[in-house]
Amino acid sequence: MKLPSLTNLVQQAKLTFLRFPFVILCSVLGAFVMMRVIGYSREYAELHAQTMYNIVMTCSLGLPLFLSFALYSESKGFARVKGYLLQAIPLVLLVSFYFTLSKELDVYDIGRYFLFLIAFHLLVSFSPYLLSGEKSQLDFWDFNQKTFLRFILSALYSGVLYAGLAVALLSFDKLFEMHIDGKRYAQLFFFIAGVFNTWFFCSGLPEFREAKEFIFPKGLKIFTQYVLLPIVVIYVTILYLYLFKIIFQWNLPSGWVSYLVIGFSTAGIFSLLLIFPLVDSKEIKWVRIFSRVFFISLIPQIVLLYLAIFKRTTEYGMTERRYYVIVLAGWLTVTTLYYVISNFRNIKFIPVTLFLIAMLTSYGPWSSFDLSLNSQLNRLEEILKKNTILVDGKIVPAKSDVNIEEATDVRSILQFLVERKKLNKIQPWFTDNLDSIANRREYGKMLHGVYVSKEEEIMIKMGMKTENTENLNKRSNANITTKGIRVVDVKGFDKFIVFDANTPDSVKIKDSLNTITPEFNYQTGEMYLLDSKDTLKIPVKEIAGNVSSLTPDISKMTFDYVFKNNLFRIIFTTLNYERKDNELKVNYMKMYILQKRKQE
Repeated sequence: MKLPSLTNLVQQAKLTFLRFPFVILCSVLGAFVMMRVIGYSREYAELHAQTMYNIVMTCSLGLPLFLSFALYSESKGFARVKGYLLQAIPLVLLVSFYFTLSKELDVYDIGRYFLFLIAFHLLVSFSPYLLSGEKSQLDFWDFNQKTFLRFILSALYSGVLYAGLAVALLSFDKLFEMHIDGKRYAQLFFFIAGVFNTWFFCSGLPEFREAKEFIFPKGLKIFTQYVLLPIVVIYVTILYLYLFKIIFQWNLPSGWVSYLVIGFSTAGIFSLLLIFPLVDSKEIKWVRIFSRVFFISLIPQIVLLYLAIFKRTTEYGMTERRYYVIVLAGWLTVTTLYYVISNFRNIKFIPVTLFLIAMLTSYGPWSSFDLSLNSQLNRLEEILKKNTILVDGKIVPAKSDVNIEEATDVRSILQFLVERKKLNKIQPWFTDNLDSIANRREYGKMLHGVYVSKEEEIMIKMGMKTENTENLNKRSNANITTKGIRVVDVKGFDKFIVFDANTPDSVKIKDSLNTITPEFNYQTGEMYLLDSKDTLKIPVKEIAGNVSSLTPDISKMTFDYVFKNNLFRIIFTTLNYERKDNELKVNYMKMYILQKRKQE
């Protein structure tokens, strides 16, 4: 076997760089910045890592964006200099995106990043065919299937290369005691992913100047026919059975079914895209039949999708996730009608329309972020006004308990605002400054002996009860830790013993008459003091059920008992319990036992 020439490899790498210089430079920059972040110390990373992450996010968007412009200029036959000038246009867009990112990454930054990432990858698929009606749908399909297969091949090569080099590093570490830092493996990963993978992928992209003879890949046909299509059939069977169940029981569909419908639609459309050249095949007639039947079968599923998502939206308002389910439902409706009428001819329709959706829904008052925020704010305002908590634009603490369903909704909406750092939207309602809550790095704090989250603290300001501020007898489980146990007054007692339920046989209290043993029964959760004849039951369940704080004071967890002419003072330091079907069970406890012999 002849090994590849190093000169040829260098020449190929050079040609690839000249063809896609901005793509490769962007990828190399992102990879080395990520490697630098990994090498940071913890203290330095806390100060500068987010800035570096913003650079990496921008570079990762630059890869498909620069590639799209390069492919477009190449498909138009532009000279190299003109092509480079055209490829430089995305720099303005990327710099603008970078300066929109916040210093502390939030939900909106991440959401828009993924929308742009999806949009720019879709742009790669059709950018060479913009304003080029002379190119056939078959050319479009051929380019994308080769690009897709090159992507998979690049991932495979990169994965094998990383595994081999990582094992080599590990061998040097173990065999030669080189003490290689674990960070080097992560840095190696990003080097291969950012440098080798991108260069290798770009080197195999098809060129538009060369004449191409179309050949449908046999492996792709087998994969679609025997893997993807059976999955689609299973999906459609499950969904139609569920549809019949809804009709028979006359119940509105579950919100979860919307994800199944979208999954089924995605798998089916992807399958059809893969076998598009066979739609007009005279030898394989089932492909044409499937392309027609599939989109017709989508119609009742789309109705099911609308019912499910509108039920959730009506009850709980709009969120980003529900917004995109509605948008995708609309897109599926238009796509289905279009392909039923056109007999599945123009496959460019799919990536182009999805690209437009991703871009249009990322910014503006119609975006998922603004519509979801306004929807939740309106729901919150409606609930508070209904309970006379929001009066004339100001918060008036509730004078009576709020309905539990509405209180749960208020907590959910406030959590929505906290996660998106939008508490400033409700600041005008409060006389207290909410910045002290919004700017804290920790998620919650101790308040009145109970750990509460930011949204619960705001509910307390509204005069509303939360699970953590109510009596603990409403909790399904709790771990109680007593305060003030570091200093215990033992004056007048003869013995001081620590009893841990995990080691019940380690403690025996001896006196002149008998031996008394504390015992904890794990099955019943009961506590006893035992001697050879008598038993004293300690009412642990009642004590745990009456505790009103997760961190009670030591005075509330101290109990005196007389047994066998002894005074026992029991101080519970830790109690853990759970409640099922209104039955409380103590799972674990730890206590101090002080013993004093009473005078006869």
